[in-house]
Amino acid sequence: MNKHSITATVIALVLLSGYVVFQVIPTPISSDLSLLKEDKPAVVLAYENFSPSGGEALTRLKRIRPDLDSSINFIVADLGTPQGRAFAQTYRVYDSQAVLFKSDRQVIAIMGLETSDQDFQLKLRQALD
Repeated sequence: MNKHSITATVIALVLLSGYVVFQVIPTPISSDLSLLKEDKPAVVLAYENFSPSGGEALTRLKRIRPDLDSSINFIVADLGTPQGRAFAQTYRVYDSQAVLFKSDRQVIAIMGLETSDQDFQLKLRQALD
């Protein structure tokens, strides 16, 4: 191999690595509840770390997120933090329940994520109207 082919190979590997990092590996869902102040619909999942139902709900949220991420904020209220517990008390939710907000902060629904992906996605799309 000559110097130019090695350079081209290195550049190709760097570009491929960048693609994997930014496209294939999903970004984590934010736990920043201040995102509720944005003028954008939101879904906030009450999440208890190490809870099987919380983990399942978070997985479901991650599965449907790519289709709606540009038009709705996805947020996790970590019930292990003071902010997460305050959110749960305010909206009277518990682990693995989600609160759907319109862009004006009006609550559309509070629901568990034990529904199908399609049903939950339909509720989220209603938040966009």
